[in-house]
Amino acid sequence: MVELTDDYPNGLSDENLLAKIQEFSSLGSGFGKRSPTFQERGYYLQMAQVGQSEYTSRIQVRFADETKSLKAEISELRKSNQKFSRKATRLSRVTIGFAIGMILLAGTTVWYSQRDMESDQIWRDDQMTELKKNNEFLQEQIRINEELNGNILRLLELQDRSGEIESE
Repeated sequence: MVELTDDYPNGLSDENLLAKIQEFSSLGSGFGKRSPTFQERGYYLQMAQVGQSEYTSRIQVRFADETKSLKAEISELRKSNQKFSRKATRLSRVTIGFAIGMILLAGTTVWYSQRDMESDQIWRDDQMTELKKNNEFLQEQIRINEELNGNILRLLELQDRSGEIESE
């Protein structure tokens, strides 16, 4: 008969518990150095079952702990995702606001540029008109100066001729 300790199955580590389950299963199935009696077989199989139940219970407890841990992590991720989503939404709204502001600013700039260009064209047209008037005025002044110069030259010639006549 296999010795049982007082801490079987609860006090054994997983490795030791699995080894005992294996040992009880082998003895309960009738394999081993000596063949156990029918009553011993039942006892060994029962002990293997008790050990298997303890091992399954441990796995379920670990699984439950892991599940709780995962639920907590999932909950934290959801909160984090919600915060991120809110921040991303705010950032998107701010970005859209800036984009609209930039479009308005660009439109205003284009409008002022257009007005300035039209004003420049009017100024240029006015300047060209003034320049043409000045050019006509100067042309008239040149013509008058040329006439005066011609008259002065004729007077000087006449003076020279009259001085020559007097001197004779």
